[in-house]
Parts: sequence; C-alpha cells; structure tokens
Amino acid sequence: MTGGWALSSKSWNAIALAYCAASVQGLSISGAFRIDDKDTVLENLNQALPVRVHYLTRYWASIEPA
Repeated sequence: MTGGWALSSKSWNAIALAYCAASVQGLSISGAFRIDDKDTVLENLNQALPVRVHYLTRYWASIEPA
C-alpha cells in the first residue's frame, strides 16, 4: 500500500501539498477546523494522533507515524 497525496487551495500562507504515509491513512479525527490556517491544523495532529508532521518546504508537508 502506498501513501496518499492531498493538494489544497492556492494560498501563500498555508500548506499547498501534503503527503500522508500509508501506515497512518486509517487514523481518524473529527472536529471543526479553520481551512485558512492549515499549518495549525497540521501542528495539532501531532497532539491528537500518533503522527508527526515533517515539513519538506514551506508548502509541502509529510504526515508520518510518530
């Protein structure tokens, strides 16, 4: 099984591309999230799930197992 990719809207102050490792794709989270502050949403994933968010560039994040 391979990982998955997500492309967000074009925004100068947020992640544009995210990669999710196959081993964490089955994890679930629910809630209300601000779509204009994707960086904070991804940072909060570290606290809510056994994952870590690794930033490859300002616009590219990788979500991997902790």
